[in-house]
This record gives sequence, structure tokens and C-alpha cells, in this order.
Amino acid sequence: MFNFHDIVAFQLETDDAEAAAFFRAEYGVYVSTDLPAHIPVVQLRFRRGVRHKAPANWVRHTHKVLARWAYRIHLGDDQAVIEAVGNRWAIPMIHHMLVHPSLRYLAARRGVLMLHAGAVAGSGHSVLFTGHGGVGKTTTVSVLLVHGGKDIGLHADDYVFVTSEGATYSYLTRSHLYWPLLSWVPELRKRLRAVEKMRLWVLGNIRRWSHDRIKWPVRVEQEKLWPGKPKMRRAKLSALVWLGRAEGERAALQQFSPAPEDIAALLEMNFHEARHFLALLQAQDETYASQIAAWRAREKELLERLVTHVPSYRLTIPREGKDTSFLPDLLRLVGQ
Repeated sequence: MFNFHDIVAFQLETDDAEAAAFFRAEYGVYVSTDLPAHIPVVQLRFRRGVRHKAPANWVRHTHKVLARWAYRIHLGDDQAVIEAVGNRWAIPMIHHMLVHPSLRYLAARRGVLMLHAGAVAGSGHSVLFTGHGGVGKTTTVSVLLVHGGKDIGLHADDYVFVTSEGATYSYLTRSHLYWPLLSWVPELRKRLRAVEKMRLWVLGNIRRWSHDRIKWPVRVEQEKLWPGKPKMRRAKLSALVWLGRAEGERAALQQFSPAPEDIAALLEMNFHEARHFLALLQAQDETYASQIAAWRAREKELLERLVTHVPSYRLTIPREGKDTSFLPDLLRLVGQ
């Protein structure tokens, strides 16, 4: 079992060694032997096998040719049950498309937002960097970890738990690396094995040739990337940084007050990250339309309240060039 700060938990039932190893590698820092009774739980029942042997009322799904599985999802008030049978390629996809969004769905029911963001923390304060996939969340966090003081630590790589009052809680998984990161943070090259660097190069070219349609990360343990850096489990949010890309060679950081259309765009970004989950739910005969609408309304309310408690900044990163002039200002926000 894995307990995320008594907000939500994950339980895996499987006899497949590879699936068990995958989730231990992703969620190892949250291992728990027991859970308080009140915590909502996402339960995954996975077995390795061919999908055509699954029950007839299960949905069959294929993702990018290789990952193939059959599944059934049940969403309750305090539990999500995912039953799945699939091949080895399906394991990370089930995590990304089913397990992770189910955690987010149940967290929202507890009044906690799982925001698509990277985060660093230090001196009890955190800074979140949010934006769509590929905008530079992992890159910005990595640059801060390299150039920040010894007390600045990783808080989240891809998602973070945040309350409407600005308390943040870590969601520490393996880092999902892509080839462009090494040009921004060359220090990471010496921490990766030759085979990992080769995989980054190959997958980076596949992503480029497919025009971003095929994005496969290389998963690397945080301890390997950031030896000696603290892992911050809880902090008080100092700033919400909205990331964007633009032409030019200079980065720009500016404080602003989010308008309703900004909040709407951020909500759409967060739900775009759950698009596969929503599609897989809709493929069932029980689509949970009212529950999904309530989920969206909860996250909207949480975002609206959050931006009244915490200052927002826009950080625009150049599409070309490696300008890091924003670093001193960001480090001041973290308390460095």
C-alpha cells in the first residue's frame, strides 16, 4: 500500500513481479503497512495476460500499438477500483491513464487539488511551476535544483497536491526525462548511464519525427538525479508560476493577477492531462458523467480559491536559447 499524506492511498493487487516492481519504483517513498480508516483508496487489480481472455463486458484498449489491455473501472465516493489484464507495455500506461487520474479524482473529493506542476521547496516554502506537457516544468525545476542552495529540494516532478489555502504536499515519482533537458542541465549527463543517454537520444528523435505525437520518457530515480538533495514532503506555497514558451532569446518573469479566463485555461490544461482517463471511462457502459462534472467543478473552485491566497507569476521561456536570468528571482521566492 502507498499512502499519500493521508489524502489518498493506492493499493496494488497483482501476482506479476514486473507490475509490482514498477509501482514500487514510482511510489516507493509512500510505502505504508497500514492505512487510517478514513482515507479514500485507489485499488488496482492487475494480472498479466492476453486481453481477449478478460470478461466480455470489459473494455479492450490499445495505445500506440504496443500497450494492450482490457479493463473495468468503478468510481465510488471514497474508492476507485480498476480491474485490468494486459501485457508488459500496458503497465506504465495503466498507471498514467487510470491509476494517476483516479488518485486525482479522489483527492479532489477531499478538497485537495492535484495540479499538473513541478515544484521545489526550501525553508518550508514551495514554488510550483504549472503548464502543459513540454512547456518546461522538469527543466525549470532541474535548473533550480542545480543552481539553488543545498537546502533547496525536490517537491514534485509532474504533479503536486495543493490545498486552496496554499499548503502543498509532494507527489514524488521517478523523473520522466526527455532529451532536450540535457542541453539545459548538462550536469545530469554524468549521472546517467550510457544506455539511459542512448534511450533519451532515440526517444527524442522519435518524438521529433512524430511531431510530438509519440512522447516516451526515460524514467530515472530521483536519488540518482539529485544525490544529497532533500525531498520536501510538505511546504507552504510562496508562488504559483505559470509557464509559457515564446520566440526570442530572453526569459521573462512577471507577477500578474489571474483573470477568470486564465483560471479556465489552467483548468482545461489540468483536464487535458486526464483526457485518456475520461475517454476510457466513456468507453464503458457506465460513463460517470455526473461524477466527472462534479470533479471539474471542485477543481475549478479549488483553483479560484488558491489564486486569491497565493501570488501568481508568468515565466516565459524562450523556445531557442538557454537564458536563465530568472533564477535569482525564483530562488528568492523559495526563500534562498
